[in-house]
Amino acid sequence: MGIFKGKISSFELKTFILVVALAYMLPFMVGFSAYILHVLNLALIISVLSLSWSILVSCGQISFGHAAFFGSGAYVSALLAIDYGVPPPVSILISGVFGALMGAGIGGLCFRLGKLTGPYFALSMLAFAEICRIIVINLGPLTRGPLGIYDIPPFLPVFKFWGLTLDLYRDKVPNYYLLLAVLLFTFLVVRKVRNSRIGFAFKCISQDEDAAETVGVDTFRYKLIAITVSGLFAAVSGAFYAHYTHYMEPSHAYSVSWTLLPVVSSLFGGINLLSGPIFGCLIIWCTDEFLFTELLTRGHELLLGALLVIIVIYMPDGFMIKVKELLTSISKGGKAEAVTENVLPRGEEELC
Repeated sequence: MGIFKGKISSFELKTFILVVALAYMLPFMVGFSAYILHVLNLALIISVLSLSWSILVSCGQISFGHAAFFGSGAYVSALLAIDYGVPPPVSILISGVFGALMGAGIGGLCFRLGKLTGPYFALSMLAFAEICRIIVINLGPLTRGPLGIYDIPPFLPVFKFWGLTLDLYRDKVPNYYLLLAVLLFTFLVVRKVRNSRIGFAFKCISQDEDAAETVGVDTFRYKLIAITVSGLFAAVSGAFYAHYTHYMEPSHAYSVSWTLLPVVSSLFGGINLLSGPIFGCLIIWCTDEFLFTELLTRGHELLLGALLVIIVIYMPDGFMIKVKELLTSISKGGKAEAVTENVLPRGEEELC
């Protein structure tokens, strides 16, 4: 779809506007159910995390340690807001900068000193996340150690707007619209990056790093940019999570779930599609919460795993690729053509 490239057709623009409009109407459609909106709010936060992961993947680097950025962003923002009285909007921005610095630091170590790529980089990131968790646990006087942080303030205090009292601490609706705006902003930024000269360099590196260096691409620089931007948005997603749930402790902040969820969401939605991580996350998270948990209270992860296996076997390019082909078929009024996105090479597909 042109919405993921530089040029957008009339049909695709209308489709994008329709999706955004439906998203903003969703609270009305679910009757402002607190439970449903809570599940959707968590899905929106994880979608931002998944998009941040996709930035690094677009450069050909697989990370198993995004929990490091997520958890650190959550702790930095929460501690600044509680201990130093920094307003949450400011503390979240600072946590993003901190995540970017973390990304630049670990990226410099891995890409310049260690020259790590592929599985070696992925496992190094996994170890990095565990190191961060241990550090937070042992910095008790500063981080409260394993006890965690309670009463983290919401993004904004209670205020009145057009005669309405907005309480982000208790009301799920304003949180939903806030997080939806954050996700939309993240999506547009990631799209802008991927359609720029930087994004073109990412694609070159993901296809063949040695060939990219041969033609003059500074692979270290662009990989460093990728992990820096990825760390920024991952930390911001963690910060929003902390201010939404109002509680954070090390084992949860640095849980391997924050690493696996972006991977699973991208595989399900389509790793070669910009919107794949978003729709993959929304479908997986909501299906698990609303359906699988009801069918199998304990062990519902088995049903989720079975669904993922089916998608990988029968739709290796992701579920949303089929949806994308269907929409393309409707717009052209003919048979859908196979579509791939310029992110990660698959087989002998041409990425241009």
